[in-house]
Amino acid sequence: MKFLLTFLCLSFLVACGKKDSDHRTLVIGTSVDNPPFEFYQNGEMTGFDIELGKLIAKKLGRDVKFVDMSFDTLIAALQAKKVDIAMAALAPTEERAKSVDFSRPYNESHFALVTVGLTDIKDFKNLEGQTVGVQLGSTYEQYAKTILEKYVHAEVRSLGKVTDLIQELRIGRIAGLITGIAEADKIIEMNPSFTAVKLPEDSAGEAVALPKGSSLTEAINTILNHFEADGTLSNLRMKWKIS
Repeated sequence: MKFLLTFLCLSFLVACGKKDSDHRTLVIGTSVDNPPFEFYQNGEMTGFDIELGKLIAKKLGRDVKFVDMSFDTLIAALQAKKVDIAMAALAPTEERAKSVDFSRPYNESHFALVTVGLTDIKDFKNLEGQTVGVQLGSTYEQYAKTILEKYVHAEVRSLGKVTDLIQELRIGRIAGLITGIAEADKIIEMNPSFTAVKLPEDSAGEAVALPKGSSLTEAINTILNHFEADGTLSNLRMKWKIS
């Protein structure tokens, strides 16, 4: 009976969610430069968020279209209703919540500092007087400014693409890159000479972002609760090595 009620509730909310748009295609804004959440592999978008977005669209009974854009333009795209939702390892911060709505978090996150293993940066306190890279518009940018001001005096350099930050780290223009622990693990997998240091204080995790007042919010929350209960989220985290 409990399962039946959950199924009926989910079906009802999904049906309501379809009314949010005149078209049946769910348009998802993302920034495909952030493995393991979203990245290109053999010319195709893949990653944790891409798979989850497809599963959400399927539950909503819609086709899905992903739009790759600069991370720092995602909130504006939602406000202008150019996309129905955004999925790009977005943290539901208080500041962002003034402009958009968020689903319940679908993943926890922790901050990490990625450095070149041969340097003397073994602890974030070694960043005194150094330059640290972060993705423009990300929670890592605000975190870097807050945490570095609190503990050390270091310059923050913000760039739009994570791939550009990795290149800056390779050639020594930045001493470290602040990102999430899952992203750090993937960067190190692709760059074995890099290493990571866990940083103090955790983030708010990741959630689906939606335009203010979207009727999809409740439906997506129900879907995410269902995915948490049936092991879908756990299996995705395991597949993409997200702790």
